[in-house]
Amino acid sequence: MRFVTFSVSLSFVRIFFLRIKKKKKLQSLLKKTVFGTQLFQKKIEAINSLKGLKTYRGFRHKKKLPVRGQRTRSNARTCKKI
Repeated sequence: MRFVTFSVSLSFVRIFFLRIKKKKKLQSLLKKTVFGTQLFQKKIEAINSLKGLKTYRGFRHKKKLPVRGQRTRSNARTCKKI
């Protein structure tokens, strides 16, 4: 929510007190933004597409290893399942 208020240049104000122009800008920004379960589904779809394309990142997700180049020799014990 902090991002939304920053991009519309608002501090925390009640929507009732906003002008029409700012209300419309806020509404259009909220329509573009993805929240909650939709965000979770989008993330799962992205990971599944990486797995389907058989990319390196998809392979790391599939094997439950760190994806972003982290060390696995001494760290990542919770992520690495043997």
